[in-house]
Amino acid sequence: MDEADLNGFWSLCTGPFGCLDYELRGGSLTVHGLNMVGGNEDFAFRGRCRLDQGSLSATLHFKRHGQGGDDGTIFGPADADFHVHFMAEAISPHHFEGCFRRLGFADLRIVMKRIGRQNIGPLQI
Repeated sequence: MDEADLNGFWSLCTGPFGCLDYELRGGSLTVHGLNMVGGNEDFAFRGRCRLDQGSLSATLHFKRHGQGGDDGTIFGPADADFHVHFMAEAISPHHFEGCFRRLGFADLRIVMKRIGRQNIGPLQI
């Protein structure tokens, strides 16, 4: 697997470790040339990832835009602008699993699955 294999549209679902798949909260992700852009109803994020022998990692810049309140978002009542470390391992070329890590918060499980593979243009981050 190389960086071109990552290009496309992905679902990116998150939740606490130990939760069942149906308890994960959904979002979306676009990858092009190792640039990542995505979000959900509470956050938008962007960053640049690295792929090394099936291990995908990135530092993502998150911006809160939703009205999640005290417990309505994956990171609770926190700053509107912060960074999260993303780490995931390839299960298949269309499926990664791993975690979001933010200092001061519990790690979150992530499941990333390919939605579509299209010839998309460069992402401006």
